Amino acid sequence: MTNCYATGAVSGNDSVGGLIGYVSSNISVTNCYAAGVVSGSRVVGGVAGTVDNSSLTNCAALNPSVERLSGTETSFGRVIGSLYIGLPTNTVALDDMQALGDITFGASTYLNGEDITPAQSKQRATYEALGWDFTTFWEIDEGVSYPKLMWE
Repeated sequence: MTNCYATGAVSGNDSVGGLIGYVSSNISVTNCYAAGVVSGSRVVGGVAGTVDNSSLTNCAALNPSVERLSGTETSFGRVIGSLYIGLPTNTVALDDMQALGDITFGASTYLNGEDITPAQSKQRATYEALGWDFTTFWEIDEGVSYPKLMWE
């Protein structure tokens, strides 16, 4: 999956992500973001619920919140809920994303990405630093909205 995004709210039980629930078997997710509320009971992340033997590269978690709906599971992250094989690279997340349902995000940058501010999330330079192509695929209304695909 390359050059994609999702903005809708997502809710589920296990391996819930704002863009994709379970990434496995050498799948590559690159230059993507999720911006909707994400909620679930087990293994929940802003972009992906679980990453297993796959890669998540140059992605952004722009979700207002990640929430545990029930249970005591602790696998929640701003970008990824749970990571098995493979390491995400060059990921970012909103520094003001809320952790709801009595969860904390912890300190792992692999699961949480690097901090960006809400203002930075609406700046072309933020995504160009991640390697996004604003000549061929992306455009942005600078300071107003998140990136969108040029063909929209």
